[in-house]
Amino acid sequence: MRFASFPAVGMRRQCTLPGVTYFLTRRTTRRHYVLTPDEGGEVERIVLYLLGHLCTKHGVQLHAVCVMSTHLHYVVTDPRGVLPLFLQEFHRLLANSVKTFRGWPGEVFDKNPTTRTVLLTANADIQQIAYTIANPVEAAAVRYAADWPGLTTAPRDLGTRVEYVRRPNHYLRDATTFPDEVEVRFELPARVEALYGAKRARRLIQREVETREREAIRKIRARGWSFLGRARVLRQPHTKRSKSREEFGSLTPHFAAAGDVEAVKAHLDRIRGWDGLYDQCLERWRAGEHDVEWPPGTWAMVRYHGARAAPPPDDLRHAA
Repeated sequence: MRFASFPAVGMRRQCTLPGVTYFLTRRTTRRHYVLTPDEGGEVERIVLYLLGHLCTKHGVQLHAVCVMSTHLHYVVTDPRGVLPLFLQEFHRLLANSVKTFRGWPGEVFDKNPTTRTVLLTANADIQQIAYTIANPVEAAAVRYAADWPGLTTAPRDLGTRVEYVRRPNHYLRDATTFPDEVEVRFELPARVEALYGAKRARRLIQREVETREREAIRKIRARGWSFLGRARVLRQPHTKRSKSREEFGSLTPHFAAAGDVEAVKAHLDRIRGWDGLYDQCLERWRAGEHDVEWPPGTWAMVRYHGARAAPPPDDLRHAA
């Protein structure tokens, strides 16, 4: 994004605080199957390598990921409050790597920014992790989440799965600044493990996945549809475009609390307070008062204009 000499005009207001857990989604351009799984598992290797490298670099904790043909979902926690840097680097490297591997002539991702939903509670973490895992079933691609041939996560992976991935031999082949091998860990969100314990948390996620699978199967049967199946998924050309009906103008939730009304109220109070402080600082900045202290989590003004933000207090560590 390019900023003119008049500061903060047209800038997307964005609060990025440390310690927040997010459900993230990024979609391919014009719904092309650019990310569709391949027999050799190369797309899976590219994504895993980049996630392993950049999670380590930026201190991001990976919980779950599912790479579908036209989009990817993933759930992460951002302890350092650097999510925009992580996303910018991850999607740039992923796009260039996939372009090189596929011989793709245009852009990989659509021009909309990454959809990010702040998860406010442990149960919201569980629900969105289960949604991520069950997405291939709800998309009528495979009957069970475990049958998806591309990169995905199983409930048993959280807190246990560690992979070592060699650098892909495509876009990053001659990049000496990237390690030859990276470690990828799938971690349980700390608050989920603290609330339920690791074993019970994995069981709860498994149960939620199974519930979503059953509901998806019921809906697909009611519509008279059938599942594509693993073999046919692998035969899909990456040049294909999705023909399913896409709803335009639907609202994207900015936060999820799994029905915890008090958590929602507290979050909205924090956001309203943050917005009010931001407006005051913006007015003062435009008046030439550039030593103003912006509210905690101010991202773009700090990153691109050298503004100064207050440190986040403990009770704001899960606001966004």
